[in-house]
Amino acid sequence: MTKFEELSSEYKKAFDEIHAYKVKCTQFGAKFTNGLHGFLECPKEKIVPLAKDNSGKYCASAPGYGEFNEDGFFVNYVRIDIPIDTADLSKKPSLPTVCQLHLKEAADGKMEILLASLGGSVHKKLDEASIPSLYPELVQIIKKSLSGQKALLLKGEHEQYFL
Repeated sequence: MTKFEELSSEYKKAFDEIHAYKVKCTQFGAKFTNGLHGFLECPKEKIVPLAKDNSGKYCASAPGYGEFNEDGFFVNYVRIDIPIDTADLSKKPSLPTVCQLHLKEAADGKMEILLASLGGSVHKKLDEASIPSLYPELVQIIKKSLSGQKALLLKGEHEQYFL
């Protein structure tokens, strides 16, 4: 094997490891996103997975889609459209609440998770079966964020989250 072939082989090995890690994070994020509407008992269209486009604006994406940040976390964005009236979901306005799910695999195989929204964050290590334990904490974070979101609504800055 030539030195060039050795380098190519090492590159393939590293690429395969990174790809497998990204798939694991994507699946974990998708399970979180897909389970959220069931926990909240809301229509599926009220939970919107997001990604940032090239200009930095949010756009709809597939559940679990994310990108690595500078700290090595795989970051997923999810928008929850909270209606002003649950009896008439078409009534405006609705409050778009964006939460971030930061994922990094820990040495023990569990996921290190940082779940954040305007109202705060929670940081813990979980396996996939424990994802539902995050939902009540997310609801509390969102409740805390409502006063911060009121300020965004007044300034009109919430519009960046609408498609």
